[in-house]
Amino acid sequence: MDITAEESKYVIGLDFGTTFSGIAVAARSSKDKIFIKEDWEAQTELVGGSYCKTITASLYHNGKLEGWGWPALLKYNKAVEGAIINQAKSGTHDPNKDVDLGGMELLERFKLLLAPEGTAKTALVLPKGLTKEKVVADYLACVAEAGLTLLRKNFGDFIQPEHVQWCLTVPAIWTNAAKVVMQKCAEQAGLLKTKTNPKGSPFPLIIVLEPEAASLYCQRNLEKELSLQDNEPYMVVDAGGGTVDLVVHEKRGEGLGELEMGSGGTCGGSYVDDNFFKFMAAKYPFFGKWAGIHKTGLDELKRDWHTQKKLFKGSDESILVRVPHSFLDMARDEGVKEAFSKGSITVSGAEVAAIFEPVVEDILQLVRDQLAKQPGCKTLLLVGGFAESDYLHDRIKAEFKAKIPVIVRPAQPGSAIIQGAVIFGFDPRRAILNRRSRKTYGIEIAEEFVESRHDASKKFYEGSRAYCRNRFLKFVTVNQDISVDEVVEHIVLPLSSTQSAVSITLYSTDQTDPEYVTDAGLHKESSIVMDLSQSSLGKKSQIVVSLSFGSTSIEVKAKGGNFAAEDVKCEVTGHFEMH
Repeated sequence: MDITAEESKYVIGLDFGTTFSGIAVAARSSKDKIFIKEDWEAQTELVGGSYCKTITASLYHNGKLEGWGWPALLKYNKAVEGAIINQAKSGTHDPNKDVDLGGMELLERFKLLLAPEGTAKTALVLPKGLTKEKVVADYLACVAEAGLTLLRKNFGDFIQPEHVQWCLTVPAIWTNAAKVVMQKCAEQAGLLKTKTNPKGSPFPLIIVLEPEAASLYCQRNLEKELSLQDNEPYMVVDAGGGTVDLVVHEKRGEGLGELEMGSGGTCGGSYVDDNFFKFMAAKYPFFGKWAGIHKTGLDELKRDWHTQKKLFKGSDESILVRVPHSFLDMARDEGVKEAFSKGSITVSGAEVAAIFEPVVEDILQLVRDQLAKQPGCKTLLLVGGFAESDYLHDRIKAEFKAKIPVIVRPAQPGSAIIQGAVIFGFDPRRAILNRRSRKTYGIEIAEEFVESRHDASKKFYEGSRAYCRNRFLKFVTVNQDISVDEVVEHIVLPLSSTQSAVSITLYSTDQTDPEYVTDAGLHKESSIVMDLSQSSLGKKSQIVVSLSFGSTSIEVKAKGGNFAAEDVKCEVTGHFEMH
């Protein structure tokens, strides 16, 4: 049975973020009513209020998961402070060494382990015995269970995983390799039905690009603010905690099309946090020691900094960041003469702007680059968790208002993506009507050798005829406009009349017209084998090779053209959306 997303009764969107993650659910019978989880466990204690996301964090003890989200952070902080108290009582505490928690480790930002090689700015080393696949799968399993609980709370306890379509968001800048790992992690987490997990969802996982999800949400919910006409271009800037994605879309009825191949980088809001802590370490040399000892106090500092980060508007205003008593005590012990106002440190507007600017400038450059490619774009949507920053919002308006008169930020920019993922999940093939190919795709063939055209080192003979090996047969070109479900075909023939099978290998590259699959920058994606044993036509056996461009995948397929044979195919999950 061919199961499609349209057969599912319910959709759960899962936004697995670098710093925070969220879930949203809806029923097909009332798909305009989307429910978002905002009552995460331990959130009030650590954050001081409700929010649409929980922290992306997992607590392990000797390789076994012991907590996730806010409770994991809370348990870890208490363990650190308890260990320090015990060491202090026994006279063994050394403030210059990490506390030994007997195999307990808190992992954060592990989504960056899946980022394209060389793009993540923060290195994360996993504890011995843990892999990125296990860590991600463990976390997804926990968030997924929270999603099922939310779904049952709103629609009934009878709901089982077999009723659910899962939609998982990923950054647009992710490579195919990262998306394939996400697919495997979702299976390992128990979201999907497999041979070893018959109780999972029978519906294929839908991988949703984050800026596309945000774009759909804004089209449906900000009609008055946007006033978009059909075929009118607009830019989506999805500023998250770890990554920032940009794409230019155009409205096409209830769906959208991609006008320009997207761009992005690892310049999200968490890197502003990194800069703030570097500032603190430079200004207060004891900061590292204090942060290592007082984990709960550090969380209090982070919480107030995050509040100030959202509200900060510009270099003409100073901010007050509250610091815990433990920080003030250590400052006094270290001989710091600064006068702390009402338990707070004063950070000048110029200092805060300097904390923001390296990251904000990276984002502004991404916008400049996209605008240069699509100068007719007159509307910009700013979404994602980092979009809650007034400073980022104001800097974008200050630089681009003359060229982009309509700059819109939703009331809750952090929830736009997760709600858009649910919208996408109900109608994936009509939500996105076309995309730009992120790569040039083709297969490896041999063709008759031509002295004036081919590399002599690749010459070989089949019988008495000379051929050139390793030739690249192109199917689509990088940045080519491809309709969803478009199929591109080529007919190939076997070299020898005695061949019983033909191997077909798919390659990708950033180049527009590669000559050989051995050229620099060519990447082998996958291979399939076509059985020729049923053909009596020998070298005249026609093999039809096709690339089908689906919602979240490319399917490579081979079938007999002039002979009967069993079709063979493979799927390159999510690769069509990669950069």
